[in-house]
Amino acid sequence: MARDLGLEEISLDSVARRLGLVSPRGVVDQDRLKEGLMHERIRGAVLYGHLLPGVIGPKLLTGVVILRCEPSELKRRLRERGYPESKVIQNVEAELIGLVASEAHGAFGSSAFECDTTGRTAQESARTIVRRFKGGTRRTRTLDWLGRYDTAAKLSGLLSWASR
Repeated sequence: MARDLGLEEISLDSVARRLGLVSPRGVVDQDRLKEGLMHERIRGAVLYGHLLPGVIGPKLLTGVVILRCEPSELKRRLRERGYPESKVIQNVEAELIGLVASEAHGAFGSSAFECDTTGRTAQESARTIVRRFKGGTRRTRTLDWLGRYDTAAKLSGLLSWASR
């Protein structure tokens, strides 16, 4: 996607690791990352990572894309990648309630755009995002997965490690 927009790609997680700001438990010192980013060359770049709302101000960004995925598909993807049970459930819970999306909308307002990656390849999602930023579409919507998990059985099945 960055290449299609003619921009550099920067992972906030990679910057945090390079600057030595990740604790042994995997927690990032966001205040120090925010300071560290002031010394990085980030103008004209695609920044990505779940840390974005906590470390970059809205005036510094042209737009924000929130990658979303239906929670059961997210669970399947993360399990296939070998994520540990606790990390899978944590991510599925966060997606179910829209945690990162809510933080991004709160931090960046109308410049935040949710891209549903459910059933799409990375390339298909990237094309949607590029079209959005090149002016092809201005339609925005907020995804809400909670309605799909409207019974205790559906919710416990989603949040159980044993169920697929």
